[in-house]
Amino acid sequence: DLGVGLTVRPAVTTGGGIPAPNAGVDGSFQPSLDVTQRLGSNLLGSLTVNTDFAETEVDTRRTNLTRFPLFFPEKRTFFLEGADIFGFGLGLGTEMLPYYSRRIGLVSGREVPIIAGGKVNGRAAGTNLGVQVVGTNDVAGVAPDATMGVVRVKQNVLAESSVGVIATAGDPRGRAGSWLLGGDATYQTSRMKGDKNFLLGVWGIAMGRDDLGPDSSAYGVSLDYPNDLWDTVVKYWRVGRDFDPSLGFVARPGVHAYAFNT
Repeated sequence: DLGVGLTVRPAVTTGGGIPAPNAGVDGSFQPSLDVTQRLGSNLLGSLTVNTDFAETEVDTRRTNLTRFPLFFPEKRTFFLEGADIFGFGLGLGTEMLPYYSRRIGLVSGREVPIIAGGKVNGRAAGTNLGVQVVGTNDVAGVAPDATMGVVRVKQNVLAESSVGVIATAGDPRGRAGSWLLGGDATYQTSRMKGDKNFLLGVWGIAMGRDDLGPDSSAYGVSLDYPNDLWDTVVKYWRVGRDFDPSLGFVARPGVHAYAFNT
């Protein structure tokens, strides 16, 4: 028995003070609301309004001595819940993410207020599903108001394998014509030569935005043989020089990369 499956978390952030002698009291009052509703045994719906991230742990201070961006993990509760559903591509790690939730509500290190957001994520009948839409307010000189969305669907096939698609739309900086579409497939078995594990994954992504050039795609392949005697990973990926997903993360565009670990 799942019961009602409803969780409601209201919150209020407030403060005030007298900024100068003989001045009146200057204060702020900001209510927020987070609601989650269980839609099935493995499916959850979430709603956030005027989102408050005051209790979110701050990022670790790091010094970047390269011309490439640093990757910081997501720490905000609304985006962490069900984050694994949006994972894409075997063996990609943090080198390239078609969807990186920190693009929403954070622009150039500045917080951008989230007006409202909704999300459905979970698993049903062999299908992993994640849908998220978020609207942000404008911040003068940083970002205009924007609406952004992502859809991720992954279907289990054969005994242990999967195929999936991902799509995003919208841009936190207000750049026009932003879209992304990607597909991935992973063949997995735990019975190779009787009891050995073996994974083979392929993925590809196309994207566009009005300010980008034509070389805006990425693709790759990964082979993983994780077993006791031999634990081997072989990867290849190519990222176009104009590949810059509005809601994603790219460590290094314009590369052909190879990796071999054993």
